[in-house]
Amino acid sequence: RVLVATDFSFHSDRVLECIGGIPGMEEIVLAHVPAGGPDNDPTAGKELNKKAVLIGKSGIPVRPLLVQEKAGDTAGAIVRAAAQERASLIVMGARGTNLLRTLILGSVSRGVIETGTTDVLILHFKGEDAPDPSAMEPFCKNIFFKILCPVDFSKPTADLLAFLSDLPLVREVILLHVLPVPAFDKDSDALEAEAYAKLGELKRAYFRTGWVRTLVRHGDPVREIADCAQKEDVSLLVISRYGSRDYATNIPLGRTAAGV
Repeated sequence: RVLVATDFSFHSDRVLECIGGIPGMEEIVLAHVPAGGPDNDPTAGKELNKKAVLIGKSGIPVRPLLVQEKAGDTAGAIVRAAAQERASLIVMGARGTNLLRTLILGSVSRGVIETGTTDVLILHFKGEDAPDPSAMEPFCKNIFFKILCPVDFSKPTADLLAFLSDLPLVREVILLHVLPVPAFDKDSDALEAEAYAKLGELKRAYFRTGWVRTLVRHGDPVREIADCAQKEDVSLLVISRYGSRDYATNIPLGRTAAGV
């Protein structure tokens, strides 16, 4: 069951066009959080039903859901709705109606990532910064075709790889580990060899079929992961909410995941 959050913006409409690229869906809950509540926006229900009918043509059952927010907390309303609906995934665009072109993520998307306990899929689009938002191109063809998965050998790594190993439609997985030391460090060769050995063990343990490639980089994890995703032209970046260094701190999201 996938909960898709929409605010009727261009970004949200592009997200709806990409729903078919998500494998294993049995039901879609199309959720909208009207500003001030459903009673303040009598047209919201009609618009939501209209979009649900369009998505339903894919053959997957779609159920529209108007969600009541509390104290203007749209992100919290989406997270609560996902929990109540027992959704296994929340899908939403990177930005919505309150579009600030200086931000990579909108406040609602960031809030859902930081406070949610459900897996979250955030979709970006080519042309997001174009003067005319309607020119945005959906970047969703074969979403799960080529996956970049950063790992740091912590417990979340094992949970993440177990999840990935069960996904259908995946053609290639790149397991990436970033060493926080420069390549010219005197110990870098030994550390890199050790990292490749560990990545090899994970590859053999979790992926018995399919094409899995291992890669080690040096430097700041956030920059290296983002750079690798772009250079490898991956269709999806899958990352744990927390890393090995985040458990001792009381933060809503790990430093690396937040930065990426």
